This record gives sequence, C-alpha cells and structure tokens, in this order.
Amino acid sequence: MTFTTAQKDMNVLLDDEFKKKGWDCQPNVTEDKVTGIKADYKKARVQVEVQFGNMARWYTDVFKFQSAIRWA
Repeated sequence: MTFTTAQKDMNVLLDDEFKKKGWDCQPNVTEDKVTGIKADYKKARVQVEVQFGNMARWYTDVFKFQSAIRWA
C-alpha cells in the first residue's frame, strides 16, 4: 500500500488554518534577519515546525528552535 501526501496542498491547508487562529506564517526565527531562517508558524512564544517525513532535514527544525530561544 502506498500513501502519498500532496505536500503543497497540505501547506496551503495548514497556512489557512493557522492564519484563522491568529498564528504568524513563516515568521523570521531571529530578530537580526541576517540568516533568513523562518519558522513554519509562531504565536507569541510558541513555535511550530511541520515536517512531512524528510528525516534528512530534522536538524534544521531543531536549529530553528535553538535559535528562537535566544530571541524569545
């Protein structure tokens, strides 16, 4: 059995739902804006990262959380 995810469609759906609830979509992780690193969603001091199974990229999400703590 093969399960596929239309990642672009899921991103649009997630963006719409998070926006409806007052979340910022793709905000900068740090205030300096030099790195250009963006979170997926953020509201106040809560940050959400969404990953669709690309385990090779997990470290970037961890790095985003670590960077955001410094600027919280």
